[in-house]
Amino acid sequence: MNISIIIPTLNEEEQIETLLKYLNQLEPSLEIIVADGHSTDRTVSLSRPFAKVIFSERGTRKADERRHPTSTG
Repeated sequence: MNISIIIPTLNEEEQIETLLKYLNQLEPSLEIIVADGHSTDRTVSLSRPFAKVIFSERGTRKADERRHPTSTG
């Protein structure tokens, strides 16, 4: 069984790296997708080593509303 976690983000550089490291340690086989709402900080660059990064519409609401077509779980 595949499990995908989609994390909507917008300017989360202070917390995203800690969260992604924790999730990868918790279960290395998770598919983690960061759906970024066009952050203006380092959210995307901090996420890339740990997760697939996609861009959603501006803001985080749209990524919350439905399963993203790139997820496999």
